[in-house]
Amino acid sequence: MDRRRLQVIAAAETLFATEAGPPPRDRLERLAADALRFAVEAGPRVRFAFRAALWVLTWVFPLLLLRLPPFGRLPLDRRVRAWNRAEGGPLGPLFVVVKMILCLHWYEQPEAFDELGYAPAWRLA
Repeated sequence: MDRRRLQVIAAAETLFATEAGPPPRDRLERLAADALRFAVEAGPRVRFAFRAALWVLTWVFPLLLLRLPPFGRLPLDRRVRAWNRAEGGPLGPLFVVVKMILCLHWYEQPEAFDELGYAPAWRLA
């Protein structure tokens, strides 16, 4: 698995973790594939912003926490707490770029409809 896909999976695992733990790995992998494909197809500005934000999240942010990178090496509970604090800080806009793209594709997945109790008309047919 390539490095960028692992970065996306670590971010998504952090963002969508619940009290029960991280989401299923296969769902995270589908999300990573969709998000990376979107970043490429959306054009050079989006691709650059997404990749730059992932790079900072992966390699710089752990150093600010006085931890060794990459971000995915940190325990999940620590990543979740750090992410929540960072969104309101100076790195917040970078987290929003990653969060926006991941949420866009997370809530397109059929499992999300079930989790939210939403039954779109096209699924009822």
